[in-house]
Amino acid sequence: MIFKTAYQVGQIVYLVTDLDQLPRLITGIISYIDGSFQYQIKYAESCSFVFEQELTGERQQINVFE
Repeated sequence: MIFKTAYQVGQIVYLVTDLDQLPRLITGIISYIDGSFQYQIKYAESCSFVFEQELTGERQQINVFE
């Protein structure tokens, strides 16, 4: 079965909520029966699973107001 995902294994992505916009590498993709995908991402020694809505392919400018 072939799945069409927004991001591919080996692609560099960024978390939309990360103020530092550190690059992360996609190391795995999990497919769910409802058609959604979860991505395994890695930065240095840190590994986590996130959904597509939490990622972007380009570095974002995040403004923080105090």
